[in-house]
Amino acid sequence: RRLLDELEARIITSGKLELRPRGRAPIVISARSTAVIGRDPLCELTLRPGSVSRHHAAIDVARAGVTPRFTIRDAGSRNGTLIGGLPIAGAMPLADRGVVELSEDCRLDYELVGEPAALVVTVASGLDRGRVMIVLGPDQAVDLRRLELPCELQFTDGRPLLGRADGGFLLGDATIGSGRAQLVVGDLITIDGQVVE
Repeated sequence: RRLLDELEARIITSGKLELRPRGRAPIVISARSTAVIGRDPLCELTLRPGSVSRHHAAIDVARAGVTPRFTIRDAGSRNGTLIGGLPIAGAMPLADRGVVELSEDCRLDYELVGEPAALVVTVASGLDRGRVMIVLGPDQAVDLRRLELPCELQFTDGRPLLGRADGGFLLGDATIGSGRAQLVVGDLITIDGQVVE
């Protein structure tokens, strides 16, 4: 019973996962209807600059087939959220690729990839340069090869499932040859010699 309780405490059901490839910046993947960006540790994308508010901006996700799929809005920040150097008012659609500034110290590059589209946000300047957040719709899979992780991730009911079409991977000491494995807090993944926490 104790082991079962420990496993249940480690299960991820929140629709958010942070992958930490060793020697590289973390990758946050969110399948929530809103991804919040700010200094608060509970934000989907947590940033450290003092000029970024606790809840600075929010990205809202519409279901697949709805246009615009991703919109960004300021969340009442102190320094505003800017696109093209101009502060945004209300929700602004995010299309193709572009730049969002949260302050003079923090610039985010974004790009829509795949079909249905996933939003890839990269911190381009500031203390957290190199951090990546991928925003998905519910039950949507994302190919992580563009981030040098040869695998695919999908959330089902808020639970992250990791798989690989062209070979297996190690989950702890267990070899996963095909299909998907549900990740839990504390898992150690090895893909082609690359270790991801």
